Amino acid sequence: MSIDKGKKIMAALQSAVVNHEAETYALLRRVCPDCHTFRLVKVYTARRIFGTDEVRNPRWMLCRECYQGMVGAFDNGNWTSVGVN
Repeated sequence: MSIDKGKKIMAALQSAVVNHEAETYALLRRVCPDCHTFRLVKVYTARRIFGTDEVRNPRWMLCRECYQGMVGAFDNGNWTSVGVN
């Protein structure tokens, strides 16, 4: 095996491991720390890890169970009166 082929294999392996770890971490962060239900994803963005590997980076919505007074956070961007005093 040549050095170049070995480097390509190691780069592919590193990319696979980094992506798997990032997905696992994101799944664990999706659970609300207060009520332990899954939170919805607002949007996925892309981030670079180690300057080379690009992974999906989710942004979470507030938990519907814990933040019921935050109506505007759950109506797809059409903000309404929240009614919080």
